Amino acid sequence: MSSDSSCSAEWIELARADRKRADILLDADDPVGAAFHLQQAIEKLLKASLLAKGRQVRRTHDLEMLLDELGLPEEKSDVFRGTCRDLTFLYIATRYPVGGIPQIDVAEVKTWMQAASDLFELLSNVHLPNRKEKNHD
Repeated sequence: MSSDSSCSAEWIELARADRKRADILLDADDPVGAAFHLQQAIEKLLKASLLAKGRQVRRTHDLEMLLDELGLPEEKSDVFRGTCRDLTFLYIATRYPVGGIPQIDVAEVKTWMQAASDLFELLSNVHLPNRKEKNHD
């Protein structure tokens, strides 16, 4: 994948769309679908942040690896590490038939949703381009 920082705004828009899909699926009582799209949202958010920093983006779905590559201070990244680990596992488990479809608790998805919202806010304040700047180009 590229390291073109101009693509980061497009990645963040895709991340926001996946985050919306997660909300819709959770409201429709589909926690597995919600977890999948939440994983995708966080993956795209982390990749957008790496691109905004001028970094290379790997072809990976491992959220914990992407979080580490971002280089946030440990006290910040540790807050999101469990969510990244859980959603990476669920991404694989919900896409490949290795032991059946996992059962996911709605309350757990809501916890991950809150962590995702917090991560969006943190990275928007630190690494991501301002959406208004995009409209001025």
